[in-house]
Amino acid sequence: MPNCFQKLIIARRSWPTPFFMEIFLIAAWCIWKERNALIFEGKPPNLAHWKTSFAEEIIRHLHRVKPGLHEDIRAWLSSVV
Repeated sequence: MPNCFQKLIIARRSWPTPFFMEIFLIAAWCIWKERNALIFEGKPPNLAHWKTSFAEEIIRHLHRVKPGLHEDIRAWLSSVV
């Protein structure tokens, strides 16, 4: 059974986009925030809230991504959220 690092490598190979790691890290960060909301505020995890938070974080982090990738990221985001 693959460990977490191996699973990440498999995911990267199956979705070879130049912004894979950015998407992965932002998704993990948003999951972490949902978890913390449950632990510290008693709010149950909510997929709709996670999606909204995820989309907002992607847009907020665009300044850290190469400008040539902005349109690709926005197109990808609109197709999944």
